[in-house]
Amino acid sequence: MSFAVPLFLLAALAGLIPVVFHLIHRRKAQEMRFSTLRFLRISVERTRRRKYVEDLSLLIVRVAVLILIAVGLAGPALTGLAALWGGGRASAVAIVLDNSASMALTSEGRARFEAAREGAGTVLDRLREGDLVALLPTGGPPAPELGRLLRGREAVRQALDQCRISYERADLAVMIRKARALLARAEAPIKEIYVFTDNQALSWEGLKPTESGADAQESGGALQPPVILVDLSGDPVPNVALRSIAMESPASVAGALFQTHVEIVNESTVPQQKHLMLFLDGTRTAVSPTLHLPPGGTLRHDFSFTLENAGVHRGEVRLAEDDGSPLDNRLYFAATLDQQIPVAIVKPRRDEVPQADDAYYLERALAPAGSTVGAFRVTILTPESIGSGDLSSHAVIFCVNLPALTPFEADRLCEYVRNGGHLVWICGRNVQPAAYNAMNAVTRRDLLPAMLDELRQPLPGGVESWHVGFLDKNNPALGPLTEPASIYQSILVYKHFVIRWGTQEGGRVLAGLDDGQPLLVERPVGSGWVLLLGTSVHVEWTNLPIKPIFLPLITRLVFHLAGAEAERTFAVAGAPMAIPIGMGKEVDAARKSKEAVEMDVVRPSGEELRLRESDPAAKTFRYTDTHEAGVYLVRLVNRNPARALGFAVNLDPAEVDPATISRQELEARFGRSPLIYCENPAELPGVIQRLNEGTSLWDWFLSAVLIGLVFEVFLANRGVRAALPQPPSAVFAGLSSVTPPVGLTTDSSPVAPSVAAIPPDDLHRFLEHLEHDAERADRHE
Repeated sequence: MSFAVPLFLLAALAGLIPVVFHLIHRRKAQEMRFSTLRFLRISVERTRRRKYVEDLSLLIVRVAVLILIAVGLAGPALTGLAALWGGGRASAVAIVLDNSASMALTSEGRARFEAAREGAGTVLDRLREGDLVALLPTGGPPAPELGRLLRGREAVRQALDQCRISYERADLAVMIRKARALLARAEAPIKEIYVFTDNQALSWEGLKPTESGADAQESGGALQPPVILVDLSGDPVPNVALRSIAMESPASVAGALFQTHVEIVNESTVPQQKHLMLFLDGTRTAVSPTLHLPPGGTLRHDFSFTLENAGVHRGEVRLAEDDGSPLDNRLYFAATLDQQIPVAIVKPRRDEVPQADDAYYLERALAPAGSTVGAFRVTILTPESIGSGDLSSHAVIFCVNLPALTPFEADRLCEYVRNGGHLVWICGRNVQPAAYNAMNAVTRRDLLPAMLDELRQPLPGGVESWHVGFLDKNNPALGPLTEPASIYQSILVYKHFVIRWGTQEGGRVLAGLDDGQPLLVERPVGSGWVLLLGTSVHVEWTNLPIKPIFLPLITRLVFHLAGAEAERTFAVAGAPMAIPIGMGKEVDAARKSKEAVEMDVVRPSGEELRLRESDPAAKTFRYTDTHEAGVYLVRLVNRNPARALGFAVNLDPAEVDPATISRQELEARFGRSPLIYCENPAELPGVIQRLNEGTSLWDWFLSAVLIGLVFEVFLANRGVRAALPQPPSAVFAGLSSVTPPVGLTTDSSPVAPSVAAIPPDDLHRFLEHLEHDAERADRHE
């Protein structure tokens, strides 16, 4: 217990005043001679004892009333017992500051985060020298002043001034557990946790409802420090948010068509009309028409564009109008483009008639009319060049209608595949199943995805052709070509080799005929893939080359195998990015040189960092400092060739959800753990005062004084009635055998009647009765 004005406790000495007056004004019985008083002694003793008890009770009540008044004026307050036993008022305070993206929303004329920072400053202001305090923001880059108890306010105040809103989501349950762990190690009698948040439901997902009161105690058995939660949700300004962005392209190569899909959500309760702007490499290139969003509604808008140059391109979709929160009005994307994808076609010889060449239609699909400016850079090879050339420079190699290769040539192709290359076998008239199976056996079955059997072709009077009855819809390259089914079902196959396929092959069937025979299969080998097409790509064996599906099928398959469409260039703020730093030949060379990987990372702010990966054979680098939204540029400086990659970091999509958790649900989740809930920041100073000064007991003391005064009046009135002279009838009421004279039975005046007023005969008879009763009493004794 503490006192606001301890000097008033001296007024408790006023409790001695009733004692002094009681001692001064004690009544002494007046001696009066009367004839016979023995019969009155018992009544007198009983009256004296009763009056003693009543006087003592009245004295105690009066002393207590004066002492209660004095203590009440001193301002009593109930504080923690630990403060009394600890011999001091030292405090340890943890401030959990929600700086997630939702705190940027404007409520009641200012950003929620500004209100949170002001509230945290109020807590710091009430601390004294020597108190311990820790600041725990929910997001953002780490700092030495954050997340640990410091003695003194100035360092924490500077960290608070430097704290900014992050693009990350908050996990308040984790932060409260961290705060409790910090305070558990502090040797201070007073411990408190302050949480400043907008109570976004997403932030409390980690706090599960408690099933018992066990969580209300620390590991040492002491009660957990109270959590003072300040709700900053308020009444938000209408807001429209960009929730997510996705980018599509058939390939990440210059000249390809790109599409961005942006999802917009109206978080307000009124309709909104907005516009979107597209920026490419810092230049505004497109503006959307007016977008009409109903209350709480969502819609998707698409931008289409073409990037003509290779390299890293930065893109941004921005909301044209301002609204309640600036943080959710922008989304970023990045595109890393190659000038052309290197593809090699290995064929036995060039036919004199181009249309008769087995690779004629394949060449035209990859390089229309011999063009050299398309998405692919096509190189024509012969089987002999396999043993002498550098195969690792090709992303995909097509082997078209080749006879069986020599063991050396086969080993070279196997090495290419194992190191991350992609090999596609296309059958034709030069293929001999027995020779191919023997070649595959020499390479431990790593050159072909499966064994080959005899050639199937129409028999007289039999089936003239087969049509394609299946495409793998789960394959990224073929999936978009499966609807409608008539696109691929119109493909006819006149000749094909039977592929001996089983589940033990470890790959999968990408395309099949209507009778269930596999037509296109694949299997992983090392870091690469091998594929086998059981038919040719010439009109002599199938009508596939002249079907509309042929061009997209070949190009999508090459894009997929080359990895040009598979790079993940998006990340969520605060989540690590996996940066690819080597594959195939690069990894093999790194293992030999044992040279650490060095890279330059350029952050969205322009800050440049030099990083190292100690493992020279690592294929990815884990980059964790993604607290800033925007496009990150990564340059691998000691890889040959040098590479540059772009990654976009955006706001967590879940942060745009405005749903909040109710006070009742939050109290239920806290269970028996102490929780003090402030409905708004205006309640915080009063809560701090109550915690600092304790719970005021003035109301209780005032109630006790009033009750004491009522009791004092009751006792005083009763004592006055007992002290007043009683009527004679009351005096003689204790005598069983004496009838009072007539003059003594009806007088109720407080003044005793004169003896002269009693008739002599009655008085004489009355005295005789008294003497008679006294004699009987003597004999009885």
